[in-house]
Amino acid sequence: MAGFDEIATITYHEALGARFRVAQAGNGPDIVWLPGGDSPAHYWADQFEHFHGDHRCTAYDPRGVGETTSTPPPWTMKQFGADCAAIIEAYCNPPVILSGLSMGALITQQVAIDFPHLVRLAIPTGNAAARDKGRRRRHERPLPRASGPRSRLAQPSRARGRERLPQQADRRTRVAVSQAVPQNFSSPRTRLSSGKSR
Repeated sequence: MAGFDEIATITYHEALGARFRVAQAGNGPDIVWLPGGDSPAHYWADQFEHFHGDHRCTAYDPRGVGETTSTPPPWTMKQFGADCAAIIEAYCNPPVILSGLSMGALITQQVAIDFPHLVRLAIPTGNAAARDKGRRRRHERPLPRASGPRSRLAQPSRARGRERLPQQADRRTRVAVSQAVPQNFSSPRTRLSSGKSR
């Protein structure tokens, strides 16, 4: 297993009042990985190792993280989105597959909204968004008390009437994803289940 420093080339890119530390590896269709919270680019080391053979992987340290230097906070989500767009335009061949976790997912959404021409497929994970600002967000409601094995918290999500995302996805979503992802694109789970190792 090669280390992140052996796979990725580290460079620095100056844009929008910041100097970003950027990691890139591989050749092929572009995947841009956006870490969550205060995680730096190498947070995606496992994904770089897995995908760099068939794809060009790019990640960077966002403002306030790792070796990136910038103007002092506060920063807006629009600013984080513009930062990501600048990295995509400088290092990638858009449109790209954009995958973000937590805060990286919020940046992914912002880029997809403000710069749709740069995004082939947006994969935000581990985030929350509200459709209606007046509506109370699910994560703001108090949690129910757990009381015994049949409490609401003890039941699997399926028992509460919620299904997993693939079962919820309508036909148009499945078609859009299948058209956006190259034929040779597969997830680690697919490769592992087919007997190929990482």
